[in-house]
Amino acid sequence: MPLEMYNINNELIGFGWNQGDPIVLEFVVTGQVMYDDGTYVDAETYLKNKNYQFELFNFRYEKVFETVTNSNNIIDINIGSELSAKLYKGMYYGKLTLLDKDNKVSQTLADNDVCKFYVG
Repeated sequence: MPLEMYNINNELIGFGWNQGDPIVLEFVVTGQVMYDDGTYVDAETYLKNKNYQFELFNFRYEKVFETVTNSNNIIDINIGSELSAKLYKGMYYGKLTLLDKDNKVSQTLADNDVCKFYVG
């Protein structure tokens, strides 16, 4: 698991790991989804037959990694030691998107404002 990084005010500002170390980034999706007609379904039901796309960007917002996985409540993104070794030390930003091919919809669940990573 990555190390939590805090600012001087003890506020979580991101996560980090050492260059070359394999790491698993875990995202948990919970809650309910409300449809336009006012009905609700839990997140697990809503996520069936959908995919997640995770993208990792360097400080210039150039994409350095991308993967697409089946949707589930818990998403594990594996950054293997080979990829981790290729990442330069510094800040990276992630983006997690829910892809619904049936309805031709993509929805950003987490963007670079909450997905900040530091490789040291």
